[in-house]
Amino acid sequence: MDSIYIVYPVITAIIWSFNPAVIYRFARNSPPSFFTAIRALLAVLFIVLFTVFTGTLHFSSLTPMLVFFMVVSGVLGPGLGDIAYTRSIQLIGGSLAIVIGYLYIFFAQVFSFILFGEKLGLTELVGGTLAFLGILIATRGNNNGSRASKTGILLAFSAAVLWGFAASIISMFRGLVDPYTVSLIRSASVVVFSLIVSFMRRENRVVDKGFIIATFITGVFSWGIGMVLFTYSIYQLGVSATVVATALAPVLSQLTTRIIAKEPFSPFIVAGAILVSLGIIVHSL
Repeated sequence: MDSIYIVYPVITAIIWSFNPAVIYRFARNSPPSFFTAIRALLAVLFIVLFTVFTGTLHFSSLTPMLVFFMVVSGVLGPGLGDIAYTRSIQLIGGSLAIVIGYLYIFFAQVFSFILFGEKLGLTELVGGTLAFLGILIATRGNNNGSRASKTGILLAFSAAVLWGFAASIISMFRGLVDPYTVSLIRSASVVVFSLIVSFMRRENRVVDKGFIIATFITGVFSWGIGMVLFTYSIYQLGVSATVVATALAPVLSQLTTRIIAKEPFSPFIVAGAILVSLGIIVHSL
């Protein structure tokens, strides 16, 4: 692994660590599908502006089949996955939701191995296992038995599966399409899909100050910058190396959710998040 490129998924993890805190504080009552659609729209605008100024957007190499799989990756991952993740944060809080959601590390590695034959070395397997154990610890004692709590945990787990599968698909485009075009098409597909879901669910699409703050931060930074860095990292490092490096996000989120969202301290969640971070250390050996 080229140690230089590991910086990109680490930066991505730092950016993503703010998502649960921002969503829980500013968008706790926002409709998940509409919220996801506006986030994606802001990401699309950012990527378009970035690629226009840098001249990095190229559509000449696209084929209908490639576009289809980019749309599938976008709809399932940042689309359906983030709708579930947003609702999970609203139900169980950001600090727990992100730790459960980061089971996506395990699923991304498994899907990449099964579907695309991406090599799984010992460090990747150990790193993914540590992350998985950390999530088990984080959920211990944090399910109060209520329907909302169970639903929130299930939604976070569903997001992990969807994110993992969507991340593995990105490896299909390496060497065929530049990462900026992939990020743009994935984000655009999320806009369309999430708006359709929002209208079908007849969500109350209210835009207030908190909604604007949350969509701007999580849209421009998390998806605009974060998605480009994430895709680029997969191109350079592969799926397994990238997703394990982003495991730093649950650890950092234990700080951001308490500073920004004022969530209560939970030793189980903190311990689980720390164990997840050990996966990064093992993977880097």
